[in-house]
Amino acid sequence: MKPGKRRPKKEPIDVDITSLLDILVIMLVFLLKSYNASSLNLDVVRELELSGSKSDILGEEAVIVQLNKEQKLFINNTFLTDLSPGKGEIPELLTKLKEIKDNDLNKKEAQEAVAIQDNTVDPKKKRRPINLVFDKKTPYINIQRIMHTASVAGHDQYKFIVQGEGQ
Repeated sequence: MKPGKRRPKKEPIDVDITSLLDILVIMLVFLLKSYNASSLNLDVVRELELSGSKSDILGEEAVIVQLNKEQKLFINNTFLTDLSPGKGEIPELLTKLKEIKDNDLNKKEAQEAVAIQDNTVDPKKKRRPINLVFDKKTPYINIQRIMHTASVAGHDQYKFIVQGEGQ
């Protein structure tokens, strides 16, 4: 640009942002629709088809007991045993659940000791339930045996994990 020459003043441009707002509203609706408020991340074992449900109650992070079509029992995605026909407790599951509960109690006692020192004890803190995941064709007797075994091991709260609508 030569010295002494000025640029001509540009007139302000009107920008129509209607299209941009339309896109933002569509993105907002999409993101809200796909948002999942649950922190539970569940890897379903092989040969397991979940039952359907219309419930909006979400699962939470806890011990996960799964039983697939082949009656193979998994705990926290680790194979535990083949479920044999019969009644009563399942010894392998009982042992593992007691072990998990003892570990949780030790952690809880350590946390409470720290909380007592800090005066941050929460008396309403509840125990975590067990997440139960069954194939939709699982016989009731097997569900009953697993729940009974969990109860004997000291776990008395359960959440059944099922497939939600539209998933």
